[in-house]
Amino acid sequence: MTADFTNLFQAGVASGAERELRRAGLQLIIVSTDDTPEREPELAHAMIDRRVSALLMMPDGDHRDFLTDDDRAVQQAAEHLLQLGHRHIAALAGRLDSFRAAQRLSGYRNALAQAGIKEDPRLVVGDLTTPEQARDVVIRPLHQPAPPTAVLALNLGISTGVLVERLAGHHAFAFIGLESCEAAADGARSGG
Repeated sequence: MTADFTNLFQAGVASGAERELRRAGLQLIIVSTDDTPEREPELAHAMIDRRVSALLMMPDGDHRDFLTDDDRAVQQAAEHLLQLGHRHIAALAGRLDSFRAAQRLSGYRNALAQAGIKEDPRLVVGDLTTPEQARDVVIRPLHQPAPPTAVLALNLGISTGVLVERLAGHHAFAFIGLESCEAAADGARSGG
């Protein structure tokens, strides 16, 4: 999906995508919002209804709630940890300038606010791009006076790093990873 067919950057992306899809035996279908961001949800749902194999979007508008429900998923995960009695929950996110990280942190913050818990800025760390960074970052707050008793890893790379530290057994903490693989889900159960 593109804003229009005259944008040279978007044309280049579409050309590269078409070339790779053709090699994989797939076809590219392009739709345009005609510079009308309000059409994005309509066109995205039309493609999903046609059961396309993948959807590549170059969004023009600022509203992307129709694409993902990440905030609700993170809110439910945080609520689960709160119900288990955790009050010091760390949230580790990817690039803070990304829509997805902002949405996921919003869900975390909503859960804390609804529980009447003030966010501890030391427990929210963003701009993590590798599992190694996540592992290093999760160790630091565990040595603070009020360490987190639970960690929300807000993408797969972060989940991997947190899981490695959790399985090393140096510190006990509950762990839930978003976009987690089966191994991460096992780690969450054993830490829970």
